[in-house]
Amino acid sequence: MTAGPQGSRRVAITGIGLVSPLGSQLDAFWDALAEGRSGVGILKSIPAGALPMPFGAEAWEFSGSIEDFGDLPSEQKKPIRKGLKVMCRECQMGVAAAQRAMSDAAWNEPAIAPERVGIVFGSDYMLTSPDEFAAGIEQRSSDGTF
Repeated sequence: MTAGPQGSRRVAITGIGLVSPLGSQLDAFWDALAEGRSGVGILKSIPAGALPMPFGAEAWEFSGSIEDFGDLPSEQKKPIRKGLKVMCRECQMGVAAAQRAMSDAAWNEPAIAPERVGIVFGSDYMLTSPDEFAAGIEQRSSDGTF
């Protein structure tokens, strides 16, 4: 970030990636918002009666396949496929959204110092408990990669 007028800090949003009930493609998502469409409907992935309310918003376009992660260089596909084996659905969607944002930004990793990069991640509710992250964390290499 750089300081602007009156000492304010500026941020540049260079890429957007999403996985949502309104779609995972930015154009489709924006069109749905502009048309006032809702992604809320009767829940299909949770048994009837399991929750006090039968309505929710599910990202049905997301299957967890490598195609859900957007345009990826071939050298990125293998580590992502490997990581998918230890990720819950919510984490898979988060990684897919991040990969889509990097693709949207035309991210060129060596061109930008890592300490100058940040990600804002938003999720309403995750059904994963913290202990479910343990298997993925244990799979990492000593240098922190997977």
